[in-house]
Amino acid sequence: MGRTLHVEIYDRSRGTRTVQACELPFEIGKQPQSASCIRLDPSYVTISRVHGKVEEAESGLIYIDSSSNGTTISGTFVKGRNKAISSADIIIIENYEIKILETKSALIKQTGPTLQVRGEQEAEPGDALVIVKTDDALKVMLDTPESNQHSVVGRIHFDGVAVTFDLYGHDASMPITVNKRLVSDMPLTARMSDVVEIGGERFEVLGRDQKKIVCGNPSCHLLNDLPFEGNCVWCGHYLAASGSFTRVTLP
Repeated sequence: MGRTLHVEIYDRSRGTRTVQACELPFEIGKQPQSASCIRLDPSYVTISRVHGKVEEAESGLIYIDSSSNGTTISGTFVKGRNKAISSADIIIIENYEIKILETKSALIKQTGPTLQVRGEQEAEPGDALVIVKTDDALKVMLDTPESNQHSVVGRIHFDGVAVTFDLYGHDASMPITVNKRLVSDMPLTARMSDVVEIGGERFEVLGRDQKKIVCGNPSCHLLNDLPFEGNCVWCGHYLAASGSFTRVTLP
């Protein structure tokens, strides 16, 4: 078996989106035979038992169609032949959209209101995290039997594109914002470079090998792209002024 890819499967008929770890090579279909596979709804007559297969060649990833009805890959119809694919492509089989995700992990950096770092947690696509309540603060941890011994107040899921926060029974006593905008509905979705604030806790959603500027305005402190010679896209504060600094994450 080869390296592991994270694959997003979007079912348009149900509106559900999942991320699955698949070891190369892997089959896609309603009755795939390989140990590493993506299993689709068997009720679709247009989906073959083994509709296609993703392998790694010297030139990169390839999709091998073995179906009766063919596959559409980023607008190109493929039947009974191979096609090179990348993370930019969308594989469409019946009502399913299947996409190879880039393998960069997310880093959730937790700080207090004055930006002192209180902790950080890395997440790979498909990972589930929990938000636990300790004596004096909230803390993000991997979802393990050990973490579930704490008082779990919410969960976080990273699908390779977005980070979903879901807090249990939250109310006005613990205001929740994304980039300073109040959120009332759960779950909430945050993307890379967003700042989620829960009560007095602040969570920066970052990618690996990323550089961001934290705005020096005390009422903002949101994330901006380099360079310093510009204004904050959120509040207009001049980024090169006192208080701003660069947040760097490692590869």
